[in-house]
Amino acid sequence: MTEQAFYNSFMNVYYRLTAFFLTAVYLLLPARPEAVALTVTQEDTQIVVTYQNNTRRGIEVGGEHFMLEKEVDGQWEALPFKEGFGFREIGCTLVPSDGGTFVIRPERTFDEPLAPGRYRLTFYYNCPADMLYIGDEYAATAEFELT
Repeated sequence: MTEQAFYNSFMNVYYRLTAFFLTAVYLLLPARPEAVALTVTQEDTQIVVTYQNNTRRGIEVGGEHFMLEKEVDGQWEALPFKEGFGFREIGCTLVPSDGGTFVIRPERTFDEPLAPGRYRLTFYYNCPADMLYIGDEYAATAEFELT
């Protein structure tokens, strides 16, 4: 085998191993937590929350866990839930580009009616666990106006 043939063979193996390694790293890294799109709209007296997995991996949604805050004098204040309120605990894994919707009925959810103003909703989800990564809880937020 000539020196040039050896070099070409070596580089061929090198490029294949590099491509394999980069593909493995790409697939094993956790989903980017900030890549979950969240939109909030008002329909009559209800708040409609739509979320979509824009990551390259599945994410786990363990129910409709959220927090709602109101902006008061430039500061965000968390709104307390009604006594006895509970989240629906229907868990699922969302594949990339998949999503879901849930409805918040303020009169059933919060102690006081929601006044017009600026709000921020935080929706919680998990990245899946695998051999190299232990799943953690992440949050997506969306700000919106209630009229």
